[in-house]
Amino acid sequence: LLFMSILCLVLAYWKRILLLLTFSLIGLSSWWLYRVFEWGEPKEIKSATYFSIGLFTALLLYSLSFLHKKKFGFMRAYMVYTVLGLLCGTSSLFFLSTRTGLEFLQYMTRGVQPYGSWEIMLSIVVVLAAFISVLVYSVGEKFISPGRALFIGGLALVPVLLIALPEQTLFLSSSGSYESLSLLSSLTGSGIMWLFVFNLLLFAELVALILSGYAEQETWRVNLGTFFLFLFIGIKYFDFFSLLDKSVFFIGAGILLCGMGFFMEKGRKKMVGAIREGMHVSSL
Repeated sequence: LLFMSILCLVLAYWKRILLLLTFSLIGLSSWWLYRVFEWGEPKEIKSATYFSIGLFTALLLYSLSFLHKKKFGFMRAYMVYTVLGLLCGTSSLFFLSTRTGLEFLQYMTRGVQPYGSWEIMLSIVVVLAAFISVLVYSVGEKFISPGRALFIGGLALVPVLLIALPEQTLFLSSSGSYESLSLLSSLTGSGIMWLFVFNLLLFAELVALILSGYAEQETWRVNLGTFFLFLFIGIKYFDFFSLLDKSVFFIGAGILLCGMGFFMEKGRKKMVGAIREGMHVSSL
């Protein structure tokens, strides 16, 4: 797997083949995570460590996209790195913000801390150092703004926190949750805190995705962020907004969506105007 992934990566950059690049990045990430799991399994390292290294890998892929766009001018590779990083990171936050994700988080915190394995600690240091280096370089070369880099760096605190987190009791029942009760009614105080933390992070990440789409004049970012935002609102209704009266929920959701639609329409007009102005200048 490692040999074929490296071969595909070389061919992808040499011939600029989008599909080969996608397969090579997925193959390299899979090999890396499997090796980390092999190092930690005999020592019963807690599962949160593997999950966190996966998140670090997603953030590294996303940060590498800035270099391909601004420095190398390889726009097709920029799209691959961006989409892979976004999908992995956003889906992970989506997962952790649900009942199933919290049950898995409770399970993930059980086990030995990663300090007992020098291979895993070295893996964490290498991935984190690469991520920070690329992010700092991107800010220094003005590929991204300091505020955007600060937000991306803040997201890296999630895997760091998961690694350092001691064993958690998030549900009132010993088996994991009360399936017959609503999500909020079945959680402990810690569980409610983590539920709102992950949901707040996910909402902030989706809004940032939409805003970055307007800033970069990339319609696909806006569309992807909007799709995820609608999905987020629907899932959250079944998770804990069902405690509210249905009319109250839908009125609140309608006001929120109308407000977002107003600002998104203003951003769309601004983006279209900027594109037309750029086309006019280039024609001159």
